[in-house]
Amino acid sequence: MKMDNTLHRRTVLRAGVGLALAAGVTPAFAGIAHADPARDRLAQVRPGPVSANGWPIERAPDAGGSVWTREIEGTGLLVATAIGDARTVLTHVIRRYHYEIATLKPGEVIGFRPYDRLPRGYQTNHASGTAIDIRPNAFPEGTRGGFLQSELTVIHSILDDSHGVLSWAGDRSDEAHFHIAVGPDDPRLPALAAELRHYRY
Repeated sequence: MKMDNTLHRRTVLRAGVGLALAAGVTPAFAGIAHADPARDRLAQVRPGPVSANGWPIERAPDAGGSVWTREIEGTGLLVATAIGDARTVLTHVIRRYHYEIATLKPGEVIGFRPYDRLPRGYQTNHASGTAIDIRPNAFPEGTRGGFLQSELTVIHSILDDSHGVLSWAGDRSDEAHFHIAVGPDDPRLPALAAELRHYRY
């Protein structure tokens, strides 16, 4: 009888995480930009590693998981993100940026990135499809001051309207990066997504 290796690996992983936490050791995949007890609880009950914001890490877009590559309506851009409410919020960021800051070209928005190619911390959110980088070549990580004041006003308007669901890494000298700042079970996410579905661009 063939053993379910996936289930076995997940069981071992959960047990290993529990032992590591009990010993005071933080697993490598648990690098987190900000402490979030709700996310920590989520990480304990979901199988496999999670990104810094508590979402399950995916293998690749369109591989049977929750990350799909789809066109961002009205822009002609193809971006791989988590489906559902997270995509609604990230799509809103891309569209407002496209219409109010700079017209985006194909290849200028990066969504999903493989976990093993990412530094730890908030960057791991790409591996769950809950983060985007907009024009990363124009705004390389480690530099600041790339936006005009009028453009910053738009970015802060987007953040203010998100009610804490969205985070921008501009304060970490990573002005291209936006990510979902709450876990998949946070009620603020579907509430914001429902609100954004009626937004007029």
